[in-house]
Amino acid sequence: MSLEMERKFHTLKSTKNELDRKSIKYKEWRKQVFLRDNFTCQECKSKKDIHPHHIKPFAQYRDLRFVISNGITLCSKCHGKIHGINFSKTGHFIICKICQIRFRPKSGYLKQQTCSKKCGYELRNQSPNKKKGKHYPHLQRSETRICLNCGKSFRGIKDFKNRKQKYCSHACYLKKRWNFTNKKAKKV
Repeated sequence: MSLEMERKFHTLKSTKNELDRKSIKYKEWRKQVFLRDNFTCQECKSKKDIHPHHIKPFAQYRDLRFVISNGITLCSKCHGKIHGINFSKTGHFIICKICQIRFRPKSGYLKQQTCSKKCGYELRNQSPNKKKGKHYPHLQRSETRICLNCGKSFRGIKDFKNRKQKYCSHACYLKKRWNFTNKKAKKV
């Protein structure tokens, strides 16, 4: 079987599994397993966040998919231990780090932190730029200095490498250096 045919077969197989999981028959099986186990986890006796679990795998044993004796009720933690997945993050709401709105993450995006692109941009802009160091002097923020003329604190404009700005503005430079007032230059 060629690689392309194998991929096609795999996608058809997975869609069939997904359709079975979304069927009324599956929902009925799930309900019957929960009723039989009294809506409690059979491992830790918890009643919070319960899942139906197939004892023999769903994908491998097609004829046992909807047999009630092949199901067991487990909480998300116990179910996660069996499969090696943290089920507490999947299918639940996450709180957006920016606007504090509860939202459901897209399937497969368990590390999603924001509810929308807008909030995502805002979250990324809050964090400091990682490109700071000796190789990116133009991205470093210049240090705060005090103007030699007026005494105000300021940050230098394009103040990197060997350039050290001493005055807050060109006017202060002219006043200090040339005693410049009323458009007359006087040398000190």
